[in-house]
Amino acid sequence: MNKRVIYLLLSICGLIPFALDAQTAKWVIKPQYTSVTAYGDGMYKVKSGRSVGVLDMEGKAIVPVFADSITPLIEECALVLQYEEGKSRLKGILHGNRKMVSVTEEWFVDDFAFFSEGKLPVYIKNGKYGYIGPNGKLILDFDYGFVHPFSEGWAAVSK
Repeated sequence: MNKRVIYLLLSICGLIPFALDAQTAKWVIKPQYTSVTAYGDGMYKVKSGRSVGVLDMEGKAIVPVFADSITPLIEECALVLQYEEGKSRLKGILHGNRKMVSVTEEWFVDDFAFFSEGKLPVYIKNGKYGYIGPNGKLILDFDYGFVHPFSEGWAAVSK
């Protein structure tokens, strides 16, 4: 027999006593989340089923686990989104300082789901676009047929 095969067989035989002594682990506290990932400074994005949320280092909810999606932090702001009838409805704005601003208005985001120069393009059910600020307040009214993010103080829009 080849020396490699003999070495392999001896190695396997040496592991058998450990396998026979294996034990089954039991959860003392069952896990609540299907995933936990680092998210920003001192925050963790957690997932339970299809819903996501954000916790601080002590496990306290910054964003309760209800959202369908939470975008990455851009300009120290992340969007908390919930899907409704095939659209991404804005439910909140999470700031890098672990504060969340709730959004109760029926505002939606699409291709440009991020802040640029402190402005977020959003639209309402009739399809008209406007911009909101990081505080969740309207900056530019819903007068536009389509909008782009701001860059160097300018944004391409159409009426």
